[in-house]
Amino acid sequence: MGQAQTRLADEDPEEASRRRESFLPQAPPKKPKVPPPYVSDPMMLPSDSSTIDSSASLDNLDNYELLQVVGSGAFSKVRVVRQMTTNNVYALKYSVREDIVKLGRTQLMLNERRILLRLQHPFLCNLHQTFCDSEYLYTLLDLMTGGDLRWHIERKTFSEATIRFWVVEVACAVAYLHEKGVVHRDIKPDNIMLDELGHARLGDFNVACMLPYGEYKTDSGCGTIGYMAPEVVRAKYNHLVDWWSLGAVFYECLYGTVPYRYHSTDEYRRMKLKEHSNLFPVTQPQVSMAAIEALDLLLTVEAQYRLHDVDQLLQLSYFRGFTRLGLEKKLYSQHMDKGVMKEGIGGTNWQGPVFVPDADELNYDESLDVEELLMLDRSLVNDRAQGFKRKKWTSSNRGQVILDEEYVPFERKASLNTSISACDLVTRNWGNRNLSGKSKVAGKRRSGPESGVVAMGKAGKGSRVQPIKQ
Repeated sequence: MGQAQTRLADEDPEEASRRRESFLPQAPPKKPKVPPPYVSDPMMLPSDSSTIDSSASLDNLDNYELLQVVGSGAFSKVRVVRQMTTNNVYALKYSVREDIVKLGRTQLMLNERRILLRLQHPFLCNLHQTFCDSEYLYTLLDLMTGGDLRWHIERKTFSEATIRFWVVEVACAVAYLHEKGVVHRDIKPDNIMLDELGHARLGDFNVACMLPYGEYKTDSGCGTIGYMAPEVVRAKYNHLVDWWSLGAVFYECLYGTVPYRYHSTDEYRRMKLKEHSNLFPVTQPQVSMAAIEALDLLLTVEAQYRLHDVDQLLQLSYFRGFTRLGLEKKLYSQHMDKGVMKEGIGGTNWQGPVFVPDADELNYDESLDVEELLMLDRSLVNDRAQGFKRKKWTSSNRGQVILDEEYVPFERKASLNTSISACDLVTRNWGNRNLSGKSKVAGKRRSGPESGVVAMGKAGKGSRVQPIKQ
């Protein structure tokens, strides 16, 4: 014991202090500071803001597999594309930038994009993404595999049960647009699409405009001949023009032609619109009186007396049994006959949808895809294969500069579950050669099980139902 005390007494005080600290909990050793890796200075943009390089978003198109063309317009085409990261299939609308500027459509294209950014509804062709490069503007939309309404009514007649369902769904879409301060101004069968289950979707907002509820516009001649409301060519107009156009589509589905035929807005302005008895001829089979009542309210010449609200529409006997909430949640089937009306949804007469687009047929013009293959000078596939020309738009190309400044890339993060997977598309045998390897014959005329009004000739081209000789 004395020896231990002697060693501790002889121990150096600093050494004893270090020894005592060694028994205490020690903090983890500090990591040496490592300098960050060297990063070169970012490339500075040119000081001249009038020169814009639009090739920055070019790589966005590489995320999609280009399939067949299903639609075509003056300066735009619509192509089926598959998003390779998610395997979802969409409709890609691509527009030639040079043609847009030459035709003076720059503001219309930008206006359509602004409107689509505000909208999202079960009965609209919703926007998913927009981007551009030096050659095209791209708009990614819901793919409607059922084709447009024009495609079907020119090949087949439909019962009132099916037509009623289409009209009431589009009416919900129109009401939603007006609540958002949007007037479509071009409702017609070509712009009403059918999805794979037969539900109607309103699309194509090329001539749509922002118009707060209750305000008026004075520009005339906007829309399509045959579907424009009388006030469009005669005086100021407001959102009520969309309800007239819906009535014209409703009329064409039932009678096989538009209610008034004319070749120019001047002729329409001078036209004496028909009386009620002449507008609704007696047909075989007869159009129901409930349908005529609804048509009469939609096609009222004096806009202030016209049916102008979806709630008013649903109160009519022709649309009894529907609610707006139930329609938008897609709780109803298309089969709403008298038995269903009495027994309610799920009764013994419930038979499911009356009309579902045939999954084994193409519901679009297949020749559009052939035309695209023959277009060696201007084809999206050839342009991507050969590499786009990198263009720099200067201040002299004011239209192109505006497109670059406003048509910025956009992708909707939270959207309705309206996309279709490529696997589902193949399972339905939709006829996509690139997906299923099958090729169907387009334009096949078929009678189908429907028992609607028999139209003489093609709808919308001077045809009328055969009236009964009295």
